[in-house]
Amino acid sequence: MWALSSSSDGNKLSDRLSNKLSKAAGESYRKLSLAQKLGLVVGLCYAVLFAVSGLLTLQVLGESKEQVLRERLLVTEMAAAEIDLVMAEAFRHLEVARASASFDPTSADHSAERHALMHAYIGVGAFSLGVYFLDATGRVVLAEGPDPAGERIDISSREEIQRVLQTGHVGVSPPFIDAGTGRTMAAVLVPVNDSDDDRRVVSYLAGIVDLDGSWVRGIIQQATKLGETGHGEIVDERGRVVVSTDHPGYLGPGEHFEFYYRLGRQRRTSVEEVPYESADGSAERPIQHVMAYVPLAAAPWGVALGGDREETFAPVTRLRNTVLLFGSLTLCVTLLVVLVGTRRMVIPIRYLTDSARRISTGDLRSPISIDEKETGEIRVLAETMEEMRAGLEDSLSELTRRGEALAELDRLKSEFISSVSHELRTPLGFIIGYVTTLLRADVPTPEPTRKEFLEIIREEAEKLQELVDNLLDTSRLHAGSLGVEKEPVNVPAIARFVIERARTRTDKHVFAVDFAPDFPVVPADPRRIEQVLYNLVDNAVKYAHAGGQITLIGKPVDGLVTIAVHDEGEGIPTDELSKVFEPFYRVNNAQTRRVHGNGLGLFICRGIVEAHDGYLWAESSPGRGTAVTFTLPNKQEPASSEMS
Repeated sequence: MWALSSSSDGNKLSDRLSNKLSKAAGESYRKLSLAQKLGLVVGLCYAVLFAVSGLLTLQVLGESKEQVLRERLLVTEMAAAEIDLVMAEAFRHLEVARASASFDPTSADHSAERHALMHAYIGVGAFSLGVYFLDATGRVVLAEGPDPAGERIDISSREEIQRVLQTGHVGVSPPFIDAGTGRTMAAVLVPVNDSDDDRRVVSYLAGIVDLDGSWVRGIIQQATKLGETGHGEIVDERGRVVVSTDHPGYLGPGEHFEFYYRLGRQRRTSVEEVPYESADGSAERPIQHVMAYVPLAAAPWGVALGGDREETFAPVTRLRNTVLLFGSLTLCVTLLVVLVGTRRMVIPIRYLTDSARRISTGDLRSPISIDEKETGEIRVLAETMEEMRAGLEDSLSELTRRGEALAELDRLKSEFISSVSHELRTPLGFIIGYVTTLLRADVPTPEPTRKEFLEIIREEAEKLQELVDNLLDTSRLHAGSLGVEKEPVNVPAIARFVIERARTRTDKHVFAVDFAPDFPVVPADPRRIEQVLYNLVDNAVKYAHAGGQITLIGKPVDGLVTIAVHDEGEGIPTDELSKVFEPFYRVNNAQTRRVHGNGLGLFICRGIVEAHDGYLWAESSPGRGTAVTFTLPNKQEPASSEMS
């Protein structure tokens, strides 16, 4: 009873104290002048406004930070996917070789096996250390690679390779360091089963992968583009560094051992802030790194890319400081205006208070205006609030625009990396493979085969040169530095020359040239005009049906000349006609996916034509073909009949 009585007395005392404070506050407010009351009300409204703005700013900063983390993880996933793609291609070539010969170690004739190994080595550039035919114990029977003496190397003593041999399954060995070269490597193994007993393994096909080679290091070298502290590593399931951008030939714990070990065991994708750790994993510096980890599908390893936390979030930090500075300055100006404006009449103050409440709820589109008769501090306050509203609206619009620009930049970067990596890797793989074969002294190459190999090398080199030229022209177009050297040009003659070049490439199409007899000589750059015509005709050859006709048509029209390339292909959808002239854009359908390209040809053509003060456009009817037309200024007299 005594406890209940004490609690009741305490509640009564608290209620009386609360009532006294409320009365004192009410009396103090009533003693304030009208200007002071208005200042208090307006000040509270602005406090709410800046609180809401602060919450919005914190939300934007948080989303910006999440976007940075997503981008880092995306880059890591792209690197891991590219490594998985190369490893999958390696397995595929070994399996193709396995299917093309018996690979019986007891056989007296291994010519078919040697031929299969040669093709596997040529097809997979990642096997820079050779492809091997092993018996069931791991002893080398045949070898194909840069070192013919590899046939005498017994790799059965390698514990890492024996682990995979004991499983009898397709697999990748743990990484190891070669004692002779000091390079980190691993073996990709494919078992060959007995034709009579599928459960018995009679031999293996193995490819020794140089993990310190450019094909791996070049992929994780993307980490250095993340900033000065950017670094990338490939780690195994035990957290050991297999490949690093910081040091070659290292197989031990890295700077983030616990992070690597945990995610390697869990086989989980993640991006985290982790502490920098010393080589032995004991001492730690007060430095945080933002690291992204993605496990590989082809091997029990993972790819990690990252850098210093402060450098990673530097854009977000700058944005935060800018917003804080802008908010502080705006707050100071607003407080000054409020102190002066409180001496105005009640009605304008109420109107401005309502306006502030609208802004605090997120309405930044409704303008703030007062009676034109109002002057002095009230008008200044109203105009300041309007400037603040417009500034917040502009800032929000700018943040939205920058976000869209970042998303578009990320899309173009992904498309560019995907397109260029594919366009470069294919011809380089052919060139390296065929050159390596030609340089081998132990296998004689017949003269017809040598010429065939050299012709393939020349064709692939021309593809690389065309890609580089297109990239250079694209760079010049973006920089506005693409120049043309004009001279009198006989366009019909160039058109006929382009058609003759096209005929040497294909016999599946019919070509025609139809230029008006009075087609004039025009001032233009002949090399660039030939480039435009050849790109347009080459596109027509790629996408026109076999047996269809490709026609070049030219005629003078009202002080201009028009040149058009018609084909009889599938055509371009109407909603994509304007997009085909954008860099890296390709129409997405089954036919275009079968044809290699990087989406730069039409973009470059348009830039060249516009550099001549001309115009280029496309017209198409789905299923009936496409016509790409461009104009050139005609400022000279018509050409003679001999030239046309």
